[in-house]
Amino acid sequence: MQRIIRTIQRQSFSDEFDKIGNYSCANNSKLRKLSPFQDEHGIIRVGGRLRFATIPYAQKHPILLPRSHRLTNLLIDDFHKQNKHPGATTLQTIISHQYWIISGRQVIRSRLRLCIACYKTRPRDPQPFMGDISKCRLQQVKPFMTTGVDYVDPISLKSSKTRRTVPSQAYICLFVCMTTKASHLEVASDLSSETFLMTLCRFISRRGLVEQIHSDCGTNFKGAANLLQPVDQFIQSKEYQNQCQAYLTARNIS
Repeated sequence: MQRIIRTIQRQSFSDEFDKIGNYSCANNSKLRKLSPFQDEHGIIRVGGRLRFATIPYAQKHPILLPRSHRLTNLLIDDFHKQNKHPGATTLQTIISHQYWIISGRQVIRSRLRLCIACYKTRPRDPQPFMGDISKCRLQQVKPFMTTGVDYVDPISLKSSKTRRTVPSQAYICLFVCMTTKASHLEVASDLSSETFLMTLCRFISRRGLVEQIHSDCGTNFKGAANLLQPVDQFIQSKEYQNQCQAYLTARNIS
């Protein structure tokens, strides 16, 4: 094996083989960054600063191999099968314990693409079809007619600038127009349903009435919906409708 590697290195690094260790090689060779040297068997190894490390000699100074050679491809395939088909990064780390391949990352990735077992088990990310755009985003209506609402992470508030003032925790209620993507911010002292209703009242007073509000399944949103449900039922009742109609008719209001 050593004779085969030495022959391959003479063929692939013919310009550098006889100059290893000389000043001309250190300045003119394409391998100068690897600090190459020949061991006692005449094999080119990678130098470095790990001379006093307590690791095997082959790991401190791996054997230098060319990127485009049949032996390099066979070694990559053999290490890949012995270690149960690892990924490119893991395989490069394992191989570097004994061999240093020129442009090893590219070579290893190109060889792994040819592995049939890895190709069969390689997961593919599904690309589902996107759903239709909602109706509220396609209408030319008043801003905030259809609104989405959510809370931002808590913030710290101080009632005064004195040092002994203990900061209190508050939240930012974010209202987003579903049509124009305009944003409106309101401060909420807590996450209760009553506080959200007061925040909603301030928002409506500034931006006007809305038709729909979309939110997640937060407990404060559910509580607010439950509190508003009796009001909505009362407005839709026949008694309320008859009283409103009689009031408007008596004053000739259409």
